Amino acid sequence: PLIASLDDELASYLGAEVMEKRYQSHYITRWNQEYQKLLGISTEEELRRVVLTNTPFLHARADQVLKGWKKIPRGISLTFSLFAEIAGRDRETIDSAWNRIFYSQLREKKHRFYRDIDVIRALKKQHAVCGYSWTRDDITVRIYRPDDYGYGAWRVLLVLDESVITQTWNIPFPELDGRRFTTDPGYDALISTAPDSWDKAFRFVDGVCELHLYTNGVEEDHNPTPLGDVAQALINVVEENLL
Repeated sequence: PLIASLDDELASYLGAEVMEKRYQSHYITRWNQEYQKLLGISTEEELRRVVLTNTPFLHARADQVLKGWKKIPRGISLTFSLFAEIAGRDRETIDSAWNRIFYSQLREKKHRFYRDIDVIRALKKQHAVCGYSWTRDDITVRIYRPDDYGYGAWRVLLVLDESVITQTWNIPFPELDGRRFTTDPGYDALISTAPDSWDKAFRFVDGVCELHLYTNGVEEDHNPTPLGDVAQALINVVEENLL
């Protein structure tokens, strides 16, 4: 009954319907079993406790993987709760989940997995699992360098707490000495700074924004704007324009 009611609530949130039959995919069953092994869950009571603890993060997980779906599988709330529980665990457990449940040779899949983990961790007020993170006033900024990025190139993940009501405001990039930003597709925007003049900007989608950060005209080790200052500048422009 608990999972069924959570499924119904998720469907309402997504504007979707719950499939009548509980999904029978052996892949999903195997994943849930692997989740429970990784988490050391052996009783129904432990499983129920995990579900209740992670109910606040079901919407965030749905935004990550179910957006646009018109029908959602019965029982998906259990899978999402287990993922959110994994996200809050130590790096070894998270890496084991990647290797045993989510593994892919595609770099983008690996990036997406750890990005999704860190969105949940930000909502749980936990540090990023890799890279650097800063949190202030319900805004978390994570800056990290993927394995295939050169030194001086970074990815940036911004996460707003779910208590923050976001409009689709366009936010100007902070002007920082020795730094340049670009947006990931879907987060780009324009902002008018003067009549007939437009500058590139960024926006949040479902409380999340993804950017790229580069050192500009100077070696990373000699950059006059350290990563911590970049993070604080981003938090400042979000506060000024959004909150």
